Amino acid sequence: MFPKLFVTDLDGTALGGEYLPYSRFPDQFSAFLDYLSDNGCAWAINSAWTLNGQWELVKVSSVKSKPAFYMAEIGMILATHTEKGPEFVKSYADSGTLNIKCATGQLDVRPGFINKGTSLAAAIEMMGISPDDVIVAGDEITDIAMMQPELAKYAICPENAEVEVKKHVQALKGGVVGPGYASKGIIPAFKTLFGV
Repeated sequence: MFPKLFVTDLDGTALGGEYLPYSRFPDQFSAFLDYLSDNGCAWAINSAWTLNGQWELVKVSSVKSKPAFYMAEIGMILATHTEKGPEFVKSYADSGTLNIKCATGQLDVRPGFINKGTSLAAAIEMMGISPDDVIVAGDEITDIAMMQPELAKYAICPENAEVEVKKHVQALKGGVVGPGYASKGIIPAFKTLFGV
């Protein structure tokens, strides 16, 4: 079954590696997003980037299709795409707790409201689809929040993903680690999952 929603992180997932400039999607990734759209799969961005930064990135890229959603500032903001700019839906910054995690010798401390899964859950509800229709792509620990079975049946990451992310993706029934850096790993991982 082909997915109905593809959600991608930006830094290290859609962007990075040998592709320059870094301020737009690589043409190969833009073509991939258009392929998804042409085949009935909406796409969205879920990144630490600001709402306007995501909007500008899409505007200057060669991608013809447009994202169904912008999930900005690590899940804090959800917006939809319009021709005039992103249309704000909701903010999720409402917790004073801290999430503390130590992995691969690094200490990661972030506010508790930073959760890419929260905005993704809202987007799925707005679309009226199930997690079985969703595939997510990411490379950092914060991306694991959107790689949960209750949000997405499928998860992919590039070979440059953090070790914990690769382990999480490999443990999933619908997970694949792509054999390349950033988008060069994401596209083949998607093709492996869906036989395209």
